[in-house]
Amino acid sequence: MVGVLMWWALATSLYPRDEPDLPASTHIRRAIGGPSASLAFSALAGLIAWVLRAQGYASWALVVFVALDSLVVFGLGSLIPLGFNDGSTLIRWLRARSQGRAA
Repeated sequence: MVGVLMWWALATSLYPRDEPDLPASTHIRRAIGGPSASLAFSALAGLIAWVLRAQGYASWALVVFVALDSLVVFGLGSLIPLGFNDGSTLIRWLRARSQGRAA
């Protein structure tokens, strides 16, 4: 990855145009990275929300919102195969790997 292209609140990864063919395991590892990081962040935010539960409703509610948003949208939501996201990448490359087309 050579950069990130921002589209308002969304972003996409930029890869070199002359990137050689990569093995399926590289594509799978790339596709798992984002949702895994989002799920880890959700767990951390959930832990912070649990610690803040007695500090007041506003701070607790904000951290719970961040945790749930990260979990649902960026963690689980990115695994739904929509054709352009990590879920589609995983299906494509897991299928290719199982059929022997590793690259």
